[in-house]
Amino acid sequence: MSLEDQHLFCITLSSYIKSGLSITEVLRLLQRQTRNKLLRPIYTELRESVEGGRSLAASMRVAGVFRESLVGMVESGERSASLPDILEKAAELIHNEVHLRRKLRSSLTYPLLMFVVGMAVVVFLLTFVVPRLTALVIDSGAELPFVTRLLIFISDAVTMGFIPLLIALLIVFIFLRRSGRNITIPIFREIKENIAFSMIFSQTGTLLKSGLPLIQALKLTEPLDPVKGRLQIVQDHIRKG
Repeated sequence: MSLEDQHLFCITLSSYIKSGLSITEVLRLLQRQTRNKLLRPIYTELRESVEGGRSLAASMRVAGVFRESLVGMVESGERSASLPDILEKAAELIHNEVHLRRKLRSSLTYPLLMFVVGMAVVVFLLTFVVPRLTALVIDSGAELPFVTRLLIFISDAVTMGFIPLLIALLIVFIFLRRSGRNITIPIFREIKENIAFSMIFSQTGTLLKSGLPLIQALKLTEPLDPVKGRLQIVQDHIRKG
Protein backbone atom coordinates (compact mmCIF):
# COMPACT_ATOMS: atom_id res chain seq x y z
CA MET A 1 0.00 0.00 0.00
CA SER A 2 1.61 3.24 -1.13
CA LEU A 3 2.17 6.19 1.18
CA GLU A 4 -0.36 8.21 -0.81
CA ASP A 5 -3.00 5.50 -0.24
CA GLN A 6 -2.18 5.34 3.47
CA HIS A 7 -2.46 9.14 3.68
CA LEU A 8 -5.90 9.03 2.04
CA PHE A 9 -6.92 6.18 4.35
CA CYS A 10 -5.99 8.19 7.46
CA ILE A 11 -7.66 11.40 6.26
CA THR A 12 -10.88 9.63 5.24
CA LEU A 13 -11.09 7.56 8.40
CA SER A 14 -10.44 10.57 10.64
CA SER A 15 -13.01 12.77 8.88
CA TYR A 16 -15.80 10.19 8.87
CA ILE A 17 -15.23 9.11 12.48
CA LYS A 18 -15.42 12.76 13.55
CA SER A 19 -18.71 13.04 11.66
CA GLY A 20 -20.15 10.22 13.76
CA LEU A 21 -19.67 7.08 11.67
CA SER A 22 -18.26 3.91 13.16
CA ILE A 23 -15.02 2.35 11.94
CA THR A 24 -16.83 -0.51 10.19
CA GLU A 25 -19.16 1.95 8.41
CA VAL A 26 -16.19 3.97 7.18
CA LEU A 27 -14.41 0.84 5.97
CA ARG A 28 -17.55 -0.24 4.15
CA LEU A 29 -17.70 3.16 2.45
CA LEU A 30 -14.04 2.92 1.44
CA GLN A 31 -14.65 -0.57 0.12
CA ARG A 32 -17.52 0.61 -2.07
CA GLN A 33 -16.09 3.94 -3.22
CA THR A 34 -12.50 3.05 -4.07
CA ARG A 35 -11.70 2.66 -7.74
CA ASN A 36 -8.46 0.87 -6.99
CA LYS A 37 -9.02 -2.87 -7.43
CA LEU A 38 -6.00 -3.62 -5.24
CA LEU A 39 -7.33 -1.60 -2.31
CA ARG A 40 -10.87 -3.00 -2.30
CA PRO A 41 -9.90 -6.44 -0.90
CA ILE A 42 -7.73 -4.72 1.74
CA TYR A 43 -10.65 -2.62 2.96
CA THR A 44 -12.87 -5.71 2.86
CA GLU A 45 -10.39 -7.66 4.98
CA LEU A 46 -10.10 -4.78 7.46
CA ARG A 47 -13.87 -4.45 7.81
CA GLU A 48 -14.40 -8.17 8.30
CA SER A 49 -11.57 -8.31 10.82
CA VAL A 50 -12.96 -5.39 12.85
CA GLU A 51 -16.47 -6.87 12.70
CA GLY A 52 -14.94 -10.11 13.94
CA GLY A 53 -13.80 -8.45 17.14
CA ARG A 54 -10.26 -7.29 16.40
CA SER A 55 -9.16 -3.72 16.99
CA LEU A 56 -8.39 -1.56 13.98
CA ALA A 57 -4.68 -1.62 14.79
CA ALA A 58 -4.64 -5.42 15.06
CA SER A 59 -6.55 -5.70 11.78
CA MET A 60 -4.08 -3.37 10.05
CA ARG A 61 -1.16 -5.41 11.40
CA VAL A 62 -2.69 -8.65 10.10
CA ALA A 63 -3.27 -7.08 6.68
CA GLY A 64 0.48 -6.48 6.44
CA VAL A 65 0.29 -3.53 4.03
CA PHE A 66 0.48 -0.62 6.48
CA ARG A 67 3.73 0.77 7.85
CA GLU A 68 4.35 -0.39 11.40
CA SER A 69 4.66 3.15 12.74
CA LEU A 70 1.14 3.94 11.50
CA VAL A 71 -0.18 0.78 13.15
CA GLY A 72 1.48 1.86 16.40
CA MET A 73 -0.11 5.30 16.22
CA VAL A 74 -3.56 3.78 15.58
CA GLU A 75 -3.05 1.43 18.50
CA SER A 76 -2.14 4.38 20.71
CA GLY A 77 -5.18 6.33 19.47
CA GLU A 78 -7.51 3.45 20.26
CA ARG A 79 -6.09 3.09 23.76
CA SER A 80 -6.39 6.81 24.50
CA ALA A 81 -9.81 7.22 22.81
CA SER A 82 -8.33 9.86 20.49
CA LEU A 83 -8.22 7.87 17.25
CA PRO A 84 -9.52 10.63 14.92
CA ASP A 85 -6.90 13.11 16.13
CA ILE A 86 -4.12 10.54 15.93
CA LEU A 87 -5.16 9.60 12.39
CA GLU A 88 -5.09 13.26 11.45
CA LYS A 89 -1.55 13.60 12.83
CA ALA A 90 -0.52 10.43 11.01
CA ALA A 91 -1.92 11.80 7.75
CA GLU A 92 0.03 15.02 8.23
CA LEU A 93 3.21 13.06 8.92
CA ILE A 94 2.79 10.90 5.81
CA HIS A 95 1.97 13.98 3.71
CA ASN A 96 5.17 15.70 4.85
CA GLU A 97 7.20 12.60 4.03
CA VAL A 98 5.68 12.28 0.56
CA HIS A 99 6.27 15.99 -0.09
CA LEU A 100 9.89 15.68 1.07
CA ARG A 101 10.55 12.70 -1.18
CA ARG A 102 9.03 14.44 -4.20
CA LYS A 103 11.10 17.52 -3.49
CA LEU A 104 14.24 15.38 -3.31
CA ARG A 105 13.47 13.66 -6.62
CA SER A 106 12.77 16.96 -8.37
CA SER A 107 15.92 18.58 -6.97
CA LEU A 108 18.09 15.68 -8.15
CA THR A 109 16.53 15.26 -11.60
CA TYR A 110 18.25 18.27 -13.23
CA PRO A 111 21.80 17.57 -11.91
CA LEU A 112 21.50 13.91 -12.90
CA LEU A 113 20.25 14.87 -16.35
CA MET A 114 23.14 17.32 -16.83
CA PHE A 115 25.62 14.67 -15.68
CA VAL A 116 24.27 12.09 -18.12
CA VAL A 117 24.22 14.59 -21.01
CA GLY A 118 27.74 15.75 -20.17
CA MET A 119 29.07 12.19 -20.08
CA ALA A 120 27.33 11.43 -23.38
CA VAL A 121 28.96 14.48 -25.00
CA VAL A 122 32.41 13.52 -23.68
CA VAL A 123 32.06 9.93 -24.92
CA PHE A 124 30.84 11.18 -28.31
CA LEU A 125 33.82 13.54 -28.65
CA LEU A 126 36.34 10.91 -27.61
CA THR A 127 34.94 8.09 -29.75
CA PHE A 128 33.88 9.92 -32.92
CA VAL A 129 35.26 13.44 -33.19
CA VAL A 130 38.80 13.05 -31.80
CA PRO A 131 39.68 9.94 -33.88
CA ARG A 132 38.78 11.78 -37.10
CA LEU A 133 40.78 14.83 -36.10
CA THR A 134 43.66 12.55 -35.09
CA ALA A 135 43.80 11.07 -38.59
CA LEU A 136 44.00 14.55 -40.12
CA VAL A 137 46.72 15.71 -37.74
CA ILE A 138 48.84 12.58 -38.26
CA ASP A 139 48.53 12.88 -42.05
CA SER A 140 49.83 16.44 -41.86
CA GLY A 141 53.08 15.17 -40.31
CA ALA A 142 53.17 17.99 -37.75
CA GLU A 143 54.72 17.41 -34.33
CA LEU A 144 51.99 16.98 -31.73
CA PRO A 145 52.12 18.83 -28.38
CA PHE A 146 51.84 16.87 -25.15
CA VAL A 147 48.21 17.85 -24.48
CA THR A 148 47.15 16.72 -27.94
CA ARG A 149 48.98 13.41 -27.57
CA LEU A 150 47.36 12.90 -24.18
CA LEU A 151 43.93 13.56 -25.67
CA ILE A 152 44.60 11.07 -28.46
CA PHE A 153 45.76 8.48 -25.91
CA ILE A 154 42.57 8.92 -23.85
CA SER A 155 40.47 8.73 -27.01
CA ASP A 156 42.17 5.49 -28.09
CA ALA A 157 41.73 4.01 -24.61
CA VAL A 158 38.04 4.88 -24.55
CA THR A 159 37.46 3.71 -28.12
CA MET A 160 39.14 0.35 -27.61
CA GLY A 161 37.93 -0.28 -24.08
CA PHE A 162 34.51 1.38 -24.01
CA ILE A 163 32.41 -1.69 -24.84
CA PRO A 164 34.28 -4.06 -22.47
CA LEU A 165 34.15 -1.40 -19.74
CA LEU A 166 30.41 -0.93 -20.28
CA ILE A 167 29.86 -4.71 -20.10
CA ALA A 168 31.96 -4.95 -16.93
CA LEU A 169 30.04 -2.12 -15.25
CA LEU A 170 26.74 -3.76 -16.23
CA ILE A 171 27.85 -7.10 -14.73
CA VAL A 172 28.94 -5.38 -11.49
CA PHE A 173 25.65 -3.48 -11.32
CA ILE A 174 23.58 -6.66 -11.78
CA PHE A 175 25.67 -8.51 -9.19
CA LEU A 176 25.26 -5.75 -6.60
CA ARG A 177 21.52 -5.50 -7.24
CA ARG A 178 21.03 -9.26 -6.86
CA SER A 179 23.13 -9.35 -3.71
CA GLY A 180 20.82 -6.72 -2.17
CA ARG A 181 23.49 -4.05 -1.82
CA ASN A 182 22.67 -0.39 -2.33
CA ILE A 183 24.54 1.53 -5.01
CA THR A 184 24.87 5.11 -3.90
CA ILE A 185 26.91 8.15 -4.86
CA PRO A 186 28.44 9.75 -1.72
CA ILE A 187 26.72 13.13 -2.11
CA PHE A 188 23.36 11.46 -2.78
CA ARG A 189 23.87 9.13 0.18
CA GLU A 190 24.46 12.15 2.43
CA ILE A 191 21.29 13.84 1.16
CA LYS A 192 19.33 10.62 1.64
CA GLU A 193 20.58 10.24 5.21
CA ASN A 194 19.72 13.85 6.07
CA ILE A 195 16.19 13.34 4.78
CA ALA A 196 15.95 10.06 6.70
CA PHE A 197 17.01 11.84 9.90
CA SER A 198 14.39 14.52 9.30
CA MET A 199 11.66 11.90 8.86
CA ILE A 200 12.87 9.95 11.91
CA PHE A 201 12.77 13.01 14.17
CA SER A 202 9.40 14.10 12.81
CA GLN A 203 7.81 10.67 13.16
CA THR A 204 9.30 10.07 16.61
CA GLY A 205 7.91 13.41 17.79
CA THR A 206 4.48 12.59 16.42
CA LEU A 207 4.50 9.16 18.06
CA LEU A 208 5.50 10.70 21.40
CA LYS A 209 2.66 13.22 21.11
CA SER A 210 0.26 10.34 20.44
CA GLY A 211 1.16 8.89 23.84
CA LEU A 212 3.69 6.19 22.99
CA PRO A 213 6.77 5.79 25.21
CA LEU A 214 10.12 6.82 23.71
CA ILE A 215 11.53 3.31 23.28
CA GLN A 216 8.41 2.09 21.49
CA ALA A 217 8.41 5.21 19.30
CA LEU A 218 12.02 4.56 18.29
CA LYS A 219 11.21 0.92 17.64
CA LEU A 220 8.40 1.87 15.25
CA THR A 221 10.67 4.39 13.51
CA GLU A 222 13.45 1.87 12.78
CA PRO A 223 12.33 1.12 9.17
CA LEU A 224 13.06 4.74 8.22
CA ASP A 225 16.73 4.50 9.23
CA PRO A 226 18.99 3.60 6.26
CA VAL A 227 21.58 2.20 8.68
CA LYS A 228 19.99 -0.89 10.21
CA GLY A 229 20.55 -1.41 13.92
CA ARG A 230 21.51 2.17 14.72
CA LEU A 231 18.24 3.04 16.45
CA GLN A 232 18.38 -0.27 18.29
CA ILE A 233 21.65 0.86 19.86
CA VAL A 234 19.96 4.10 20.94
CA GLN A 235 17.15 2.10 22.53
CA ASP A 236 19.65 -0.06 24.40
CA HIS A 237 21.40 3.03 25.79
CA ILE A 238 18.06 4.49 26.92
CA ARG A 239 17.15 1.25 28.71
CA LYS A 240 20.49 1.33 30.51
CA GLY A 241 19.78 4.92 31.61
